[in-house]
Amino acid sequence: MTGYVPVNKNLTQEITVYDIPSTWSQLDMLNHLKAWGQVVAIKFKSQQKYVTVTVSIELNQEATRLWNDGAWTAPLGGLPVRWFPANWDLKQKKKNGNDSRQRLRESCFSKHCNFIPGKSCSLYSCTHWM
Repeated sequence: MTGYVPVNKNLTQEITVYDIPSTWSQLDMLNHLKAWGQVVAIKFKSQQKYVTVTVSIELNQEATRLWNDGAWTAPLGGLPVRWFPANWDLKQKKKNGNDSRQRLRESCFSKHCNFIPGKSCSLYSCTHWM
């Protein structure tokens, strides 16, 4: 618990965040999450090279837009991380991630990136999501 009491409970989300580098300290992660809004509570789980964070957060306007648009990734500390509702099971996360990757490939191919047919499109080559 951070001691923050949400002002607008409609903007508060329970989110699981993946792909956070384990080299970041817990304070670094908390500071980076402030770019998304006000952290209410946070839980960390280390997994070798990465950390998974479950966070209760009152999202700011930009993060709320990304969340409501169904983005499966968000920028955190300059890196792309995956985020999902904390109550989703593994099957839901995999399905959403696969659907979102397909939409990303289609979007890259159609207009946003220097996409080269035959090469994979990824968040590292596609910057329109930021």
